[in-house]
Amino acid sequence: MRYLILLPFMFLVFTACQKTDREKLNGMWLISEIRVNGEQMFSTEKAEQQKIIDRVINEQMAQLPPEAQGQEAMMRNLFSRQMAISAKTTLEFKEDGTFVSIRYNGSSQVETTGQITLDEAKKEIKMKSDSDEQFTYELKEELLKLSNYSDGEKIELSFRRK
Repeated sequence: MRYLILLPFMFLVFTACQKTDREKLNGMWLISEIRVNGEQMFSTEKAEQQKIIDRVINEQMAQLPPEAQGQEAMMRNLFSRQMAISAKTTLEFKEDGTFVSIRYNGSSQVETTGQITLDEAKKEIKMKSDSDEQFTYELKEELLKLSNYSDGEKIELSFRRK
């Protein structure tokens, strides 16, 4: 019987320990995967990168004239460098409701800042900056997935906590 008295207290402690999505979102996130219409376009995993590069090069080589077919090594090198640059992309959510996105264009850093609005019930996040974006999100402890439909394509971005 005396344990019944503790039950409301334990429930209160348990609910107080639960973080909201807004609290879980705070911090730095590193890009880990990009998919367009379900097709993987980027991954930080080396084996997946190689598959993506092979697929893209095969598609590109099929469209090139025969005299340009010898450019495969140069294209592989270019795509490998692009993957390495893309892997540096970060997204930071701050407690004050702002975000900072850092990506690289060649060797220069491009930083975008803005405000976020989170609708936890709909699992939607709006990112207001120079271009307003609205995503649906899936949030786990170490994984953030953002999805968006843009120009008839479904874009899916996956991030891992840094």
